[in-house]
Amino acid sequence: MIRSNDVMNKHLNLFSYEDPELYEEENLFESTQAPWFYHITHLLDLKKEDFMNIKSIVENEKKRGSDYNHILDIIDYKTYSDIMRKINNNMKNALSVYLFSCKYFLNKYSKNTESNGHVHFVFVFGNNTADLDSVCSSIVYSFFLYIWYCLKSKTTKEKNSDVLKFFIPIINIKRSDMKLKVLINWWLEKCEIQNPEEILVFNDDKNLLEVLKCDNKYDICFVDFNDFEPNSMYNINNIKSIIDHHMLKNEAKNKRITKSIYPIYVCSCIVIIAYLYKHSSEFLGIPFINKNMMWLIYGTILRDSNNFPKGDFGKRWIQQDLNIFSSIKRFFRISNKMDIYMTYSFNNIRFSINLKKFGIENLLFADYKDYNYEVLKKKIKIRIASIDFSIDLLFSNEDINRLIEKLYEICRENNLSIFILIGSYLNNYQLYKDMGMFFYNSDVNKDDLVNALLVNKDIKLSKKGSKNITWNSDSKNIDTFQINNQSYSRKRLEYINAGANLQIATSVKTCSLLCRLKYQNNTYMESERANGDVSSDNPRKKEEEITNEYIQNEILETYDIFSKVYESSDNLSFVDSEEDISSKNLEDSKRKNVLSLAVHNIINIYPNNERNREFKKYKQKKIEEKRKKEFEEEKKITEEKKKIYEEKRQKKLEIYKLEKKKKKLIEKEKYNKENIEYNYVTISNYFEYLMKNGMHSDLYFSFHDLYISPMRKWLSDNYVPIILELCSRKKIKILNLSYNKITFSALIYFSRFLSENKNVFCLNLESNDLTNDGNNFEEMNTFFDSIKNNKAIKMLNLANTNMNKNNGDALCHLLETNKAIIEMNFEDNYFTCDQNCRIIEYLIRNKNTWIKQAEVEKEENDKMEKEESYMHAYLMSVESSIIEIENKERRKNLNKMIYVNMWREEIKEKEKNEEAIHESLEKEHEKRIKSSRRKKKKKKKK
Repeated sequence: MIRSNDVMNKHLNLFSYEDPELYEEENLFESTQAPWFYHITHLLDLKKEDFMNIKSIVENEKKRGSDYNHILDIIDYKTYSDIMRKINNNMKNALSVYLFSCKYFLNKYSKNTESNGHVHFVFVFGNNTADLDSVCSSIVYSFFLYIWYCLKSKTTKEKNSDVLKFFIPIINIKRSDMKLKVLINWWLEKCEIQNPEEILVFNDDKNLLEVLKCDNKYDICFVDFNDFEPNSMYNINNIKSIIDHHMLKNEAKNKRITKSIYPIYVCSCIVIIAYLYKHSSEFLGIPFINKNMMWLIYGTILRDSNNFPKGDFGKRWIQQDLNIFSSIKRFFRISNKMDIYMTYSFNNIRFSINLKKFGIENLLFADYKDYNYEVLKKKIKIRIASIDFSIDLLFSNEDINRLIEKLYEICRENNLSIFILIGSYLNNYQLYKDMGMFFYNSDVNKDDLVNALLVNKDIKLSKKGSKNITWNSDSKNIDTFQINNQSYSRKRLEYINAGANLQIATSVKTCSLLCRLKYQNNTYMESERANGDVSSDNPRKKEEEITNEYIQNEILETYDIFSKVYESSDNLSFVDSEEDISSKNLEDSKRKNVLSLAVHNIINIYPNNERNREFKKYKQKKIEEKRKKEFEEEKKITEEKKKIYEEKRQKKLEIYKLEKKKKKLIEKEKYNKENIEYNYVTISNYFEYLMKNGMHSDLYFSFHDLYISPMRKWLSDNYVPIILELCSRKKIKILNLSYNKITFSALIYFSRFLSENKNVFCLNLESNDLTNDGNNFEEMNTFFDSIKNNKAIKMLNLANTNMNKNNGDALCHLLETNKAIIEMNFEDNYFTCDQNCRIIEYLIRNKNTWIKQAEVEKEENDKMEKEESYMHAYLMSVESSIIEIENKERRKNLNKMIYVNMWREEIKEKEKNEEAIHESLEKEHEKRIKSSRRKKKKKKKK
């Protein structure tokens, strides 16, 4: 590589280790892309022989059977995850197990680092904004390095002599700041990485800081890291590689830096890492990506590209982004509806933050970046913060004083010259952007910078107004602007004040700094490079293309085993074949989140050539046979479990029924002892009083179940009409008149009463002589005829009532017509055997019909309950949609109020101007009148 000591200083000399011989005396920044194996050759010391040995090992493992059809099977990741799950069984997938193991082993080996000489750490840092791309890239790239480390360890014969390496992703913020990353927490939990604050390692971790004290114990990799700031936390000589996707600054091209530009200007850093996985799987001929990694990659690309709108092509995304994204979708069979749903979900989480819970002052810390410049030997520091609120709406909030206080505090503590807020907000489902600029001190000339921004055609700014803020008697203005270019972002503003486009304007008294944006020219170059339309008229560009091709060809000739990697391959085999296994049980997948449901039926993708298709069919047959066997075994196990469960349940039911009967008997005995005697005395005394005075129409009792027993006195026929009237008045359901002196003459009242009453369902006339020893049986038959059509009576007790065979036929006819009676006691009567059998048969028939009706009613009730629950859920969803619409209308009204307030201020200013004009006109009119009077007086004197 080119070594220029004049250009490098203490901070620019970022990497001091020697590159491999392949890249000697060459600058990687002159090539369009670095090969996929570039970084693992540095970090893992892999040589050509190692790659060949790894490939042969993988091929031999694949020949063993279908169990070795994924890279995780080759490295035996299952046993590793089983060991880690014994320590913590809350880990749901491969990535969560890996992240837990990273934190576990860092905690274990960070203590007594000198004694653990065989342990070495590789820390993968993201950028200090810790956005979604940075976090997911650090996780996925560290797992990529871990896979290749495990493959390398399979080639070494003496494993005990090797250094034990751990590849740990580091979230480059404090752990307490992770709660501000609402979108990242939501997405990681959707990807089944639960409790991100607990499982991830942050830059303030005690164990991490302990390891960083020993320079010989660690290496560092950067992902999504386009700008380096001096940091006392780690040694810059330990930084081994950077993988990044941002545009390169001019001064960065002179650094000796192993930075993958792979390809240039992709939408996110994770695209580069996805290509690393793809080329690795193509080289080894085995899938590298599984479902867990896929969701991290899929969501990050979708978020950073904003679902690939056509208007942002060449600005926000290029063709390489769409290629890798669409290939992942094809392999895992993700529909376009999922893209729309996830984009909506991202925006819903993004634009629905509750400021009262989140804290309005925390918006200044959620997503920001600092930029340092030095102009005229004066250091200028600018902070740009992105928020998901309109600037005008933000400064109309009731808690704005907390934000202003924190804004002054940040500028004072960090010595900031300018604080820029870029706001994004939705209006009628369209994205709008505005900007607020706060000049804390006079290091930068405000007017010159604002004029430079307004003149710039790329950003398309238009001034909206200014907000006056005061804190501790310090009054300043925040200028607000509307950004009419919706694709404009902080990534473009980071090139403000950079390179040749930073213009300095000097005056007699002070030096004013004119900040210009330079991205307009860079976007043109970027689109030209992305589309491959660079003009061949420029000889310097021609030379760069020739050197690029020369370097790439030299790389491929030296490492001839990788020559097939860059050919167009139809074997898109980096699909996760373990998804076939994960789709075995659909019921288990229903318990998972929406993302798991979307891919429960994923199978391997069919390659294009015929040979692979036949192999695929054979493989699928094997998998189906396995599934059938497993299903039959599971079925047998479940049936045995059901039998055991039913036996236990029946035993429990029998015990429960016996206990229930005992409880009922105890309760009845208590009732008989305590209440029956009292009720009998009160009723009998009250009846005698009413019968003497003829006041039976004033009957009133407070109990429903009337129970009269012959403990003191037998009731005669005279009491029957009063009792029946009481029953009709109080709607009594159980009437017990057993063991009394009721005769056949009282049956007329019962027949009248039961022909009209529909409340009584239990009638007890046991041990009453209702037939006068069988002499008067006709009254009993008329009683039976009266209750033929009474469907209310369910239980009838006519035991020991002196009925004979003359009443038996009438009773049989009653039971034949009235199917409502399901229980009857007819003991100690004089029926024939045939009559007894018929009565029993009718009762059994009635009981069976009643049971069937009860079951039908139960089914109908269950249906009704299900329909009610469904309607309840539907109404809840409708209410939630109505609430969303109302919230949107409230936001609209808020925006209207903001504009109305702005217009009111303008109207007040106009009115003040008009009043001033009127006052001046009145004064002039008075002056004219006075002058005319003076002239008249002078004339009169003359």
